Amino acid sequence: MKNVYIIDQYISSQYNGIGKFLSQVIYIFKHIPEINITVIEFNSLEKEFTIRKEKDVDYILFPQFNINYLNERSSVACQLLRLYIRDSADNIFFINHSPCENLVESLKNLFPLSKVVFIIHDLSWTAPLLGDVPQLMKILREQKNNDSKIVEDIKKTKQIFDQVDRIISLSKQTSNVLEKIYKISTDKIYYMSNYLIDSYKNILTREKNKLKEKYYIDGKEKVIIAVGRLTIPKGVPQLLNSFEKVLKKYSSCRLILVGNMFSPEEIFKLSKQFSSKITFTGQISHNELEKLYRIADIGVIPSYTEQCSYTGIEMLMHGLPIVASDGFGMQEMFQNDINARVAKIGNRKNKKEYEVNLTNSILELLFSDELCLRLSAGARMSYHRKYSVSHSIPSYSGLLVNL
Repeated sequence: MKNVYIIDQYISSQYNGIGKFLSQVIYIFKHIPEINITVIEFNSLEKEFTIRKEKDVDYILFPQFNINYLNERSSVACQLLRLYIRDSADNIFFINHSPCENLVESLKNLFPLSKVVFIIHDLSWTAPLLGDVPQLMKILREQKNNDSKIVEDIKKTKQIFDQVDRIISLSKQTSNVLEKIYKISTDKIYYMSNYLIDSYKNILTREKNKLKEKYYIDGKEKVIIAVGRLTIPKGVPQLLNSFEKVLKKYSSCRLILVGNMFSPEEIFKLSKQFSSKITFTGQISHNELEKLYRIADIGVIPSYTEQCSYTGIEMLMHGLPIVASDGFGMQEMFQNDINARVAKIGNRKNKKEYEVNLTNSILELLFSDELCLRLSAGARMSYHRKYSVSHSIPSYSGLLVNL
């Protein structure tokens, strides 16, 4: 019997893909025999330390304090866990948040028989460098003072990687970086993608138009949807600049942006001339997002960097014709003219090049129903071949067997 302990930082998980990952991985573990599942939740909504059971899952809940459970007070948290968890070779701790070098060290010291697995949901350098691997290699080679934070963050991350028993990489490009740049042994790296339960629902055109009416969208407008934090690494400024150019050639369309806005002044400045053609939803529930996917005609994923994008999987699952970048972690998810129209980023210092490619790709889909139908079929096929939950159990079972 394996004892799986999934460590979560509740507050931050509500604003990124880790929250969705946790719900999916709990579902997967429930379908693997001989497993006990416990979620260790730091900064939970509980007002005091709580242990409870819900639907065959145990929860150890730490209240919100003005402390960092993952680093500054990790030893105290682990000592408390030691009162309720018996160290065993059958224990596996899954860590989903970083930086957490002190937490890993505390777990290894207090639970020496147990295994610790770190899941890479992001790497510290990908956002500031927009996923530019050659630039990262140049920084590490030259070690200039203005890049000291990136270098220091990489050292801390390497410290985590060296201490844990396994590293789950959700992207083949990340696996390559772990080997070539972080110098991690291939034996320690375990590659697998994210997975999602299929929630696709085919709806008729009249149903789609009725749903559009609920959102006050003209039935004649084609709906373009992008989902994720409205930030530079997600390619949002380039998408907005591209959409303005799209409107000049195809005015009967609307852009729906789903996600938290981190720089409102910049976003509104970029979109002020055509703001009436954009719907900003902020962060919304999963049910609301499902409805928007069903009325969408085109999905756009303009990110410079991802690990294994849940947004990308959702769009594939819903059979959307997709425009995707060729950013870090995106290349293995999307193939041009097979399951997406790929807009090449090109020179990251020349943003105009990427904007032109995004514009042209979106217009190609808007003007070609035949292309949209072909990419839609390719999207659903890609989802079933790689990202459906049926592939998840062999992947996780293989990991558990080898620990």
